[in-house]
Amino acid sequence: MGNFFVDVWSWALWTRRPAACTFCKLQDKFDIDPPSVSWAAKVCAFILNTAVDMLMSSLVALILVDLILFHPNSVHPRVDDAAITTFELKNDTTGGGGSSLRYDLSMAVTFFNDHRIYAIRFDHLTAGLYFDGAKLGPSDTLPSFKLHTRRHRKLRPVFHGRESNISAAVAEEFARERAAGTGRSITVDVRLRTTLRYLSWPFKATYYRVYHCSIQFPPPTNNIAVPSPSINYHCAR
Repeated sequence: MGNFFVDVWSWALWTRRPAACTFCKLQDKFDIDPPSVSWAAKVCAFILNTAVDMLMSSLVALILVDLILFHPNSVHPRVDDAAITTFELKNDTTGGGGSSLRYDLSMAVTFFNDHRIYAIRFDHLTAGLYFDGAKLGPSDTLPSFKLHTRRHRKLRPVFHGRESNISAAVAEEFARERAAGTGRSITVDVRLRTTLRYLSWPFKATYYRVYHCSIQFPPPTNNIAVPSPSINYHCAR
């Protein structure tokens, strides 16, 4: 039985000479004749080679499926609405000098899974508020969730607080935007950070993504909530 398996392996290697380059060179160098094996060994060698070819083709197909389907390029959260109640710059009188920026902003953002095959899990999801590249306060930690096929989930990040020691560059940009008029004169950037996990047996893929949601507001007055006209659009990556 042991010799039979050796014959099968020898004939399988011989018939795959173009793929086995090293073995092919040895055959040419030492003028090795084809192995003398039985017809049963040749049949088994043919089946072995066919199985190897099918396995390699299936592996290539699975890699292509993974590259095409399991990629988060189509995942972009959408800003449904946003409102700002307070966004004002004042001199900091609590000590240390400088300026402080008070802010109060809320928004609604929707995550989609439009695919019909795989589910997507959103983990480590946070939302941070930025103005002129400067982060304002701590990030809002949002709950993790799983989106099955053809489903969506709406979340409502809230940002409220005061950021002290505002830099001169940020204060200058704030003054410039407030002086631009009563139109869309304040632009903030909400950055959504999350880990995407694609789940569809036997595949599992993980990606880290940061989405930038640029939102514009008219300057709020008298602590009255002002809605943003820049809604119903998808955040950029």
